[in-house]
Amino acid sequence: MSTQPQGAEFPPPDPSPMPLQAPPSALDQGVLATYDGKNVTFTFVLLVLLFALWSFCNGMIDVMDKHFQKELHLSLAQSARVQFTHYLGYFLMALPAGWLATKLGYV
Repeated sequence: MSTQPQGAEFPPPDPSPMPLQAPPSALDQGVLATYDGKNVTFTFVLLVLLFALWSFCNGMIDVMDKHFQKELHLSLAQSARVQFTHYLGYFLMALPAGWLATKLGYV
């Protein structure tokens, strides 16, 4: 007894399926190239360096806080205000940055 419906014939499977490959332009240009051939190595390196600089400065706020307390004779509340204003800057600058990105068409 056959499980195929009457009159329905299926083609045989392809014996040699094509492997999935990236477009040749991306393979020729290297890892840091777009599909249209633009090399983005400089942009990538700049982004990595700026992120490293930002993270270094962000990590230093905790270390420098103790020194600020000692040298400037700050109380714990004043020292906490230093960190509060540091992180408040992220919030305050995110709003105009978002508006600017929307206005310029990034989003």
